[in-house]
Amino acid sequence: NIAIGCKAASFQTVSGANNILMGQKSGQNLSSGDRNIAFGFCSLGNATVTGDDNVAMGYYSGRNITSAANNISIGKYTSIALNTGSNNIAIGQGAQQALTCGTTNIALGASSMNTDTIGENNIAIGGRAMGSCDGASTNRKFNIAIGCRAAGCLTTGGCNIIMGRIAGDH
Repeated sequence: NIAIGCKAASFQTVSGANNILMGQKSGQNLSSGDRNIAFGFCSLGNATVTGDDNVAMGYYSGRNITSAANNISIGKYTSIALNTGSNNIAIGQGAQQALTCGTTNIALGASSMNTDTIGENNIAIGGRAMGSCDGASTNRKFNIAIGCRAAGCLTTGGCNIIMGRIAGDH
């Protein structure tokens, strides 16, 4: 393991291997997780990390990951609530911010998919795509939204393709 920064990988017993942690409190509670990469203040840093193969880059990125595996979170506050979900990609400030246990989602753009808690197999491309409605969206599955605020108010639908600026939002 490589840990650089005040309180990086400072958990009492670290049994995980091949981790790279850079930044204050990054991977602070890493326990048995292997092959994780964290760059930025408190990235992978709040919960006891047992998950493997996660990449978290940015302020508070992947902060609450526990057993989640194979996730990529790049940007400030990306995947901040994620704890058990796997195979997700979040790029852009606040992308997948509320996702806790969703799987196989792709969110590209600031605040994209930021209200989903357990969505599965969704693709959101564009600022606030699948993410502009008030309240949490709990069960979106197999949707594609392309465009700023596209599918923002789609809360529980499945198998939709929505394209265009503000299409499907309010």
